[in-house]
Amino acid sequence: MNFCLGCEVCQRNGGICIHSDDVSGILDKILACDVLVLATPVYYYGFAAQMKTLIDRTFAKVGMIQNKDAYLLMTDASPRQGDMNVLVASYRSFIGCFDHVTDKGIVYGTGAMEKGEIGKESLTAAYEMGRLT
Repeated sequence: MNFCLGCEVCQRNGGICIHSDDVSGILDKILACDVLVLATPVYYYGFAAQMKTLIDRTFAKVGMIQNKDAYLLMTDASPRQGDMNVLVASYRSFIGCFDHVTDKGIVYGTGAMEKGEIGKESLTAAYEMGRLT
C-alpha cells in the first residue's frame, strides 16, 4: 500500500491512482459495500499508519463513496475512553467527506496494551453492532 502523493491524477482520470498496488481492489470493495468498518489501534491519539494510508488513498474515489453506514472499532492501551477523542474526531471528519455516509457506532476497546486484553464489554458491543446491521 503506497502513500498518496497528492498529485491529483486520480481526480482527472476517473479515480484511477498512479500507484499499482492492492488499494485499487480495496477501494472497489468500499464502493460495493453497504457497511464500512474501520478497525485500528490508537497510536499517539490517531489512526495506525496503515489505516491512515488507506484513508488518504480513498481520495481517488472521494466523489464515488456514498450511501453507507460506518462503524469504528479501536483499541487503546489507555483505560480512559476520552483519550480516544482525537481519533474519533478524525474518523467523523473522514466519513463527513462523503455523501450519505453515516456514523452508526463506535467501539472503544480501552485498556488493551497486549494481544488478548480487549475487554468482554468491547467484544460484546462489536458483536451486537454487527448483529444489528
